[in-house]
Amino acid sequence: MDKNEMTETQTTKVFEKIGLTEYQSLIISTLLKDSGITAQEISSKANIPYTKIYSVLKTLEDKGYIRSNMERPKKYFAIEPDELKDTLLERKERELQSLKQELEFHIDNLNTTYSGDHLKEIPVWFLPSRESLVSEVISICQEVEEEVIYVVMTVWKRLGSSERVLNAIEKMNEKNVDMRMVIPSSVDDNAPELNNLASRGFLLRKTDPEDISYSLVIADGHRCGLTIKRASSTKSEKGLRINNESIANTLYRYFEDLWEEGEPLEFS
Repeated sequence: MDKNEMTETQTTKVFEKIGLTEYQSLIISTLLKDSGITAQEISSKANIPYTKIYSVLKTLEDKGYIRSNMERPKKYFAIEPDELKDTLLERKERELQSLKQELEFHIDNLNTTYSGDHLKEIPVWFLPSRESLVSEVISICQEVEEEVIYVVMTVWKRLGSSERVLNAIEKMNEKNVDMRMVIPSSVDDNAPELNNLASRGFLLRKTDPEDISYSLVIADGHRCGLTIKRASSTKSEKGLRINNESIANTLYRYFEDLWEEGEPLEFS
């Protein structure tokens, strides 16, 4: 497969990811390369059964993804790539907005009947991925009342760039929650993610990475999240959510030792 064929295949895959069918993606890819050809030619070039070609072409034309002329036989044309991109993204954004509204409606209904009190009785939860760790951080941000502390090894970058996390941190700041974080000294003070955290009320200190055994978060002295990862593992971090005041107190002393030894970040 040469470079052009690889690029065309990759383009087709992207079209499918954004919601087009395989046949629709093949037709658009074909017309972007050979615009102004008949349905029969498209069928041959895109390797699509001739019996299917007209229905797919009509769907694409109705959605504004391709155009045709009045000749006999009719010829089909690709629209400008930038116009195609904007049209595809606008349609996807409308679909997502509609789905968001529908989901919010159903979630609002569920919130009237759901009670999570029974979850607080479970002492330990397993967090199987980095995504679940970030979700736990957001949950803690939403529920904390007085103080939240963090020790982070690598996930600081995700925390400082995720819009969801930053919005949750802003709400903590509005509640006047005390927020402190210890990060490895190898991190650049001027990393934009750290500026995002500091500007939202976080006090930040750096310490020797060798002193950081694991990442953790503790909220109000009793609820904590803790990462677990084998030293030899290259897989994403996993973690535990622990609802135990005694364990939280032990981890809190670990944080305070790091905080006392740490150096405040200096933003230029």
